[in-house]
Amino acid sequence: MLTKDNITRFINKQKNSRINVAKEQLNELLLVCMDKSPECQALYRKFRLSILELKDMVDDIDLYVGVNYFCQNPNFSILFDKQGFIAGYVFSKKDFLEEQEKIKALYQRILGIEQEYNDLIDKCRKFRTPQKAVQYLQKNGFDTSSLQNITKEGE
Repeated sequence: MLTKDNITRFINKQKNSRINVAKEQLNELLLVCMDKSPECQALYRKFRLSILELKDMVDDIDLYVGVNYFCQNPNFSILFDKQGFIAGYVFSKKDFLEEQEKIKALYQRILGIEQEYNDLIDKCRKFRTPQKAVQYLQKNGFDTSSLQNITKEGE
């Protein structure tokens, strides 16, 4: 039987697919920036070695719980990943102004996609029945055949 939760999962799947495309474009742009700058490559190697050394030290000593948590918590991994480092480098240099604008635009696009789909979820949750929400999605160009299969299975 089709529920509003099925529709929410469907919309989230669509949202994640679009966001992943934009994130991949952002990742490619950042890698191009890194390839363009030997200084960035060298600094990243040093940075990565320092992070690994810090993690090893914290693991060995395990005295300062806050640092240990900070280094190992996946929510903070953006501080240690390659894309975060490259973006920081690009935004610190004046010779990357064009790339900075492209990065900002892609980031804004990701935020826009997120907002657009969250608004769509809110709108679909307000319909009285899941079938009305499916009709609304169809009217707005979504391929809802996977949702229609759920309806048929429930009948």
